[in-house]
Amino acid sequence: MKTIQGYQTAGVPIYGITVENEPLYDPPTYSGMKMLATEQAAFFANSFGPALTAAHLSPKVMAYDHNWDKPEYPETVLKDPKAYAVAAGTAWHHYGGEPSVMSKNHEEFPQKDQWVTEASGDTKQKGNILAQEATELVAVTRNWAKSYVLWALATDQNRGPHVGGCDICRGLVTIDTSAPEKASVKPEADYYVLGQASKFLLPGAVRIASDEPAGTELKDVAFLNLDGTVVLYTVNAGTTGQDFRIGFHGKTAVTTLPAGAVATFVWKP
Repeated sequence: MKTIQGYQTAGVPIYGITVENEPLYDPPTYSGMKMLATEQAAFFANSFGPALTAAHLSPKVMAYDHNWDKPEYPETVLKDPKAYAVAAGTAWHHYGGEPSVMSKNHEEFPQKDQWVTEASGDTKQKGNILAQEATELVAVTRNWAKSYVLWALATDQNRGPHVGGCDICRGLVTIDTSAPEKASVKPEADYYVLGQASKFLLPGAVRIASDEPAGTELKDVAFLNLDGTVVLYTVNAGTTGQDFRIGFHGKTAVTTLPAGAVATFVWKP
């Protein structure tokens, strides 16, 4: 509570909070502990929720904060009536399972939100990383997620500084400090994946329906900004260029997306 209050006193509002990172993982190289779903539900109901109320704090409390492959964890938490009243929804990571579980969670708990709070590219990835990451962004947002957080924000040429945990994870930018007087900054593919969305999506934007062309490797997701502009984020995950048509309210536009490319289209009806 003091941490939240301290940030807010300093003028930094706290949007949301999870009580623990990856509660099903017992980390060998950094601080952490396991917390079973029943334990988290009891903690929300009997300790955390009452403490927030007593402190007059109301951040969005996110259950779970771990991989898509254990959807029964947040389900257990949200099925507890008292924990349900505390939780705003579920936080997910991408290191196991599929984003479609977020839609299943939404169907079961339609009043609760979904967030992807941690995803990272790494040195094991092969092929077109840009298209891979962008395809996941599309899948994440098409399955009800309100966020897609890639980390770390910046790493050095050795993927550090490293204090435990992942030593192969890629930052959004790499800062080469091997020659400190001439340090250089290199934006990685992840930087551009997010930039193709964040540059055009305004605060308060909502996802709207869009079709993905059958029989192609084209992936897309559409949003409506508060100023009325429509944003269409597209990915060609295939190995050849693809012609496609955008249709909206009786008007059409035809274009081509090169193999492995990401493009954002913006228009105002």
